[in-house]
Amino acid sequence: MLLKKAIDLFLGEYKATTRKTYAASLTILRDYLGPARPLADIQPAHVIEFFQKVIYSRDLAPATIQKHTKTVKTFLTGAFGSIYS
Repeated sequence: MLLKKAIDLFLGEYKATTRKTYAASLTILRDYLGPARPLADIQPAHVIEFFQKVIYSRDLAPATIQKHTKTVKTFLTGAFGSIYS
């Protein structure tokens, strides 16, 4: 399954307000990793690199960083299980 499809399916499980919040973070992740990347090809190192280069490099408030972290972790835990929990 491709990353874009996995994100779309994940977001479809939530009500509109949650979907909007989660979509903000997951769109950034999708754009960084590439929407056509197979989900099975995503490794923990890719996620670490994403946070280092995209999230931590910005001047974001700690609460915003925490929101991105929680959202990405929730998505990846659902997709991969305990490797990301």
